Amino acid sequence: MLYVTTLLSSLYLSDAYFIQLFLRGTHLKQLWDEYSLTGANIELTKQILGQKAGDLPVLKERLETARNEYKEALKAQGLREKQSRLRAELAWAHVYEKGQV
Repeated sequence: MLYVTTLLSSLYLSDAYFIQLFLRGTHLKQLWDEYSLTGANIELTKQILGQKAGDLPVLKERLETARNEYKEALKAQGLREKQSRLRAELAWAHVYEKGQV
C-alpha cells in the first residue's frame, strides 16, 4: 500500500488520466475478486443443498413414522381413559347391585 501511495504522489496533475485508469483498474480487480468469491460461495451452497436434498426423503419418512406413532399413542391414551371410566362404572354397578339384594 505504501508503494501505491508513493507512486500516486509522485505523478503530476497531467498524469490524472493514468491515476484514474489505475484506480479504475484496481477497483475492477477488487470487483473481480468479489465476483469470483461469490461464484465459489454459490457453488458451495449448491453442493450443500444437493446433500440436504438427498436427506429430505429420509426425514420425511421419519416425520410420517413419528406422526403415526403419535396418533397411536393418542388412541392408547383414549382407551386407557375409557377403561378407567368403565371400571368406575363397574364398581358403582356392584355397589348398586349389593344395595338391591
